[in-house]
Amino acid sequence: MVTGRHQSHQVAIEEDRREFGELCKVVYPQDRDGAQSFFDRIEPNPKFKKVDSDVECLSKQHAQRGPRDFELFFGIREPRHHSEKLLKDFYFNQIDRQSFELKTREFSELPLTIEKYQCLVEDREDVIAHYSKFLCLIGPAYHRGEDETNPELETLASYHARELRRECSFFRQELEVFQLQISELRHDIRQTWIEVGDFKANTVSSVIHKVMYYTSKLWFEYREIARGAKQMNATSMQRQQRDYSGSRWEKNSRSRRTS
Repeated sequence: MVTGRHQSHQVAIEEDRREFGELCKVVYPQDRDGAQSFFDRIEPNPKFKKVDSDVECLSKQHAQRGPRDFELFFGIREPRHHSEKLLKDFYFNQIDRQSFELKTREFSELPLTIEKYQCLVEDREDVIAHYSKFLCLIGPAYHRGEDETNPELETLASYHARELRRECSFFRQELEVFQLQISELRHDIRQTWIEVGDFKANTVSSVIHKVMYYTSKLWFEYREIARGAKQMNATSMQRQQRDYSGSRWEKNSRSRRTS
């Protein structure tokens, strides 16, 4: 039986996916660098000639897939575990959707191993690296009290903020099982909940996910607010200039008539 709470949770997940999908339509310089890394591997082939449209197409793929999956799908690295191999096979149509979904359910029933946990840690470390670079970009500007937007800084910060919301390399069903197993282990050794500021969870991985998710979400929300305020200020300034020019023209015209 599907409860209202479960339905609301699923709706929220789908809404987050659509929102993140829109963020991934923006191509940043780092996405073009990622596309270039692919061409750097194959350009020695004399039969291959790179054109600008190819670079742009792969840059969009990099933005949509993220660095980790992009490198996986385009042969820059090998799969680290069974889920990545399954995802790559499905991406290249080596298995159909029905088999893919069946394997996904099977994987979600497998226990957490040291190898899987190490991959999960690596995924979280990638996100933390983006978080560190994000803070290094916006921290100094905030403490200096800068009001004017730095376009280059905003672009770099937005790229890292987008990457904070990348999913782990495991499927969502697997990740839920992992979190449950880790939570049970913590309970067995009588460890309490983990709290970081306002965030609370029963695993470190869950806390990291929450911090990164809300950091990214707030950045893009406040960025749009700042852009809107800047546009309003620019519009107001233009209106004031028009009003000033109009009143000045009218004053000059009146002076000419009286003279």
